[in-house]
Amino acid sequence: MVRVNNYGRKYGLSPIFRALSSVLMLENYRTADENTAKSKAKKIIHQIMREKCLGPSGDRRAFEEMAYSHDQLMKAWRN
Repeated sequence: MVRVNNYGRKYGLSPIFRALSSVLMLENYRTADENTAKSKAKKIIHQIMREKCLGPSGDRRAFEEMAYSHDQLMKAWRN
């Protein structure tokens, strides 16, 4: 008869009990990651350009600058 994890006593425990705490921690990490992903998916981003970027009278459209700013914001968000 092979006894595992008996700690010098009559009966032992299955090896699954040694791994149980690790499995529970991994489950907690997975749940936390899912909750973080869900919360990030619900964010609404409103981005505006400063008046300085829109020219002296504020009527310049600056689509290229807006696209660049948005790309940089998304790269920072992913990090």
